[in-house]
Amino acid sequence: MQQSRTEILNEYEEKLTEFYNPQTADFILTVLCTATNVIFAEPHFIWNLITIDPDDNRNGEP
Repeated sequence: MQQSRTEILNEYEEKLTEFYNPQTADFILTVLCTATNVIFAEPHFIWNLITIDPDDNRNGEP
């Protein structure tokens, strides 16, 4: 999927790929990105509360 995505969609892609496969993840994200009832929003607050797995503290940094 080539469209720009929000952080949460990137996380969805990661988890869907782990659980299913890359093709299924791409299909689901395509449906989400083209659905008329989906609202894209970025979080306004980033608390960085997850200390066990810093990768889950999505804050726009790699």
